[in-house]
Amino acid sequence: MPPCSATTRAGAQCRNNATANMSTCHVHSPPRPGRLYVLSNPQFSGVKIGMTTGRAADRARALSGTGVAIPFVVEHETEPFDGCAAAEKRVFTNLATHRVAANREFFEVTVETATAAVKSAVAAAAPALPSTPDEFVDRGRAVTVSVPADVTEITIKFVKLGVAAAPAVATATTKNASCV
Repeated sequence: MPPCSATTRAGAQCRNNATANMSTCHVHSPPRPGRLYVLSNPQFSGVKIGMTTGRAADRARALSGTGVAIPFVVEHETEPFDGCAAAEKRVFTNLATHRVAANREFFEVTVETATAAVKSAVAAAAPALPSTPDEFVDRGRAVTVSVPADVTEITIKFVKLGVAAAPAVATATTKNASCV
């Protein structure tokens, strides 16, 4: 396979060629699910908001090096989700007037304001929830529920990413002890 000709943001040509155990270079790899986080530090006013494909606690430890007297504290962390980079960009856009510097992820806002901005961005990134069981199956997803034979009705509540954004609720009645 020929060397990759992609150029990184820094302007350097990609030197990470595809190999037998890696089908694409780092530039062409599909984005991995990530987490948004809010960190605070009593040494600073405001917060740091960012994303990581790892854990927020690991990122906080990495930032709490020799240049910082007091370690960062994880105030909020999302579960991993697709579209994290776009959600991070949305947070930064929404809080742009509070950004300390254009090239830094520090904002002069409270932990509560930052957390609300992150939750809002995550909710906006979440795909629309199905409104009926048929629509759920039509999207190529199936739900299997084991119920006792004497149960005649169950309620299924669809929730995505723990976001309380009008979850779809559907009721299905059993026939011959199998739910349809």
